[in-house]
Amino acid sequence: DIEITNSNINKLNIEDDTGEILISNTKCEELNISVNTGDVELNNTIVTNDFNFEGSTSDLLLNGFDAKNIYITVSTGDVKGTILTSKFFVAKSNNGEVSVPKTREGGECIITASTGDIIITYK
Repeated sequence: DIEITNSNINKLNIEDDTGEILISNTKCEELNISVNTGDVELNNTIVTNDFNFEGSTSDLLLNGFDAKNIYITVSTGDVKGTILTSKFFVAKSNNGEVSVPKTREGGECIITASTGDIIITYK
């Protein structure tokens, strides 16, 4: 498991084969996460540039999260949570529910899931 709290980081790259990832009260310029099996939770985390997430079998929970641009790809798992600022959403799940705000302004938010729900709201 990986846990990061109350931090200010320039560029954060996390690669995890199996295990949970929890990031809370953290600010970074760029955040890249790659996980094979395990859930990821980002609480009150702000990324000033891009957030890239790739998961094979994992759920991603965003709680009070934000980034300039958000790019998420999950094979099997749910992407749920709240973000802070407007985004231009493109979200697709082959086998799951998709519910995202219909805004067409702000940075990009591209979320793709093969199997899983995508449910994002604004906080």
